[in-house]
Amino acid sequence: QVHPVEGLSEKLLFAVTTILVAVREELVYRYVVQNFIESHLGISYGAIGAILATSVLFTFFHLGAQPVSAFPQILLASVLLGAIYRQSGKSISLVIVCHLVFDLFYI
Repeated sequence: QVHPVEGLSEKLLFAVTTILVAVREELVYRYVVQNFIESHLGISYGAIGAILATSVLFTFFHLGAQPVSAFPQILLASVLLGAIYRQSGKSISLVIVCHLVFDLFYI
């Protein structure tokens, strides 16, 4: 007999892990890296350069964790997240939610 809650702990762990990863990645890459590049190197990079540089770093961070064939999608998602972050007035909560939505479709 299969218990209706069987597998619930694995699903809950997966959900919590996915949320924590999105929070960590967006805090590091948008809030820290993108802001740093834009504010300290902004003269030479500008907002678009900061988004692109951050997205390249974000993509290479996934080396080993994701197949190289997924890098174009990861890069595109990161550019979109960077643009959303910038256009939203730097709403970190919005990009975290968007990151979670991207992950839902990717997984």
